[in-house]
Amino acid sequence: IGALTSVLKHYLRELPEPLIPSDTHDLFLDFGERATSTPPDAALPAMRRLLKRLPDAHRATLGRLCLHLKRVDQHAATTRMTSRNLGLVFGRTWTY
Repeated sequence: IGALTSVLKHYLRELPEPLIPSDTHDLFLDFGERATSTPPDAALPAMRRLLKRLPDAHRATLGRLCLHLKRVDQHAATTRMTSRNLGLVFGRTWTY
């Protein structure tokens, strides 16, 4: 599992442009900071608008990656990879 994770992280680091490009990186960080104090019914449309700013290929790849990481988190009792741990491992991988 460690080898596969390393390959995935290496792939993400070697992309010509990160999944979250530098021109939207700060917007995503700002959203993350505000989202904890924003009602979900307001946060979801804001996140959708933000995701639409990503190039199509980036959005599709990020979506598939997030679905996979969600599945890993759902098995955290076995994998010991909670969403917090996954964030620590992958968070800086797909951004500058």
